[in-house]
Amino acid sequence: MAKWLALAVLAGLLGAAAPASPPETEIIVSNSEGGSLPNFIAQVMADAYSRVGATAVVKTFPAARSIEMANSGVTDAEALRGPGLERDFPNLIPVPEPVIMLEYHAYTVGKPLEGEGWAALRGKRICVNLGEKLIEERTRGFPREMARGTDAALKMLKAGRCDAVVANQFVWLTIERENLGTFCTSSAPLDAFPLFHYVNRRHADLVPGLTAALRDMKESGSLDRHLADDPNYRQLTQIKSRHDCSATNADRR
Repeated sequence: MAKWLALAVLAGLLGAAAPASPPETEIIVSNSEGGSLPNFIAQVMADAYSRVGATAVVKTFPAARSIEMANSGVTDAEALRGPGLERDFPNLIPVPEPVIMLEYHAYTVGKPLEGEGWAALRGKRICVNLGEKLIEERTRGFPREMARGTDAALKMLKAGRCDAVVANQFVWLTIERENLGTFCTSSAPLDAFPLFHYVNRRHADLVPGLTAALRDMKESGSLDRHLADDPNYRQLTQIKSRHDCSATNADRR
């Protein structure tokens, strides 16, 4: 009896002395406020980071500040941005598996822009959302106004401060949310870019695992399911039909 009691006490001591499992790493992910697919981004980040033993917490900031915070290390990562961000923000490392494609169009009032590609914007005044680095780069040679948010750019267009807004296909969600009225869109996209996730270089060790996670999510259909689960994405076609000047209903013109 004494022997069994001694063994029980020893087991209890050993159990008490056993190290606890290390807590999961919490990763603060910056994301641009007013984004079109917040649910999609949150689900993708949660899914990808859970596969590398971490927890993603997405926080929103103005577009330009979001990048600066991730680059300076105030946050740990930047949710989704176009290629080449690391040239201007050297502390950000891209996870080299694209998450989604963005198509950029020219949005106007009154009638659609004539012509195709960036040449259609020649001689036009452009409104651009400050912080969308690829679009800032592509429109550098045009007369332009910088806006703090896509909604602000669209309001500037309505006020006559520019001739066109360059924005992606999800801008219709902003138009609906802000009740901005009717806009026309170029029939063909000006450009298309893949979006990548970026991590601050202090988390460089996560890049291989996140790359494999995103690739597996794409191949298994998880990315498509996350996109389909976003209520904004499900409503996109209906919203566009209500606000696009190409609608056949006369009262929509």
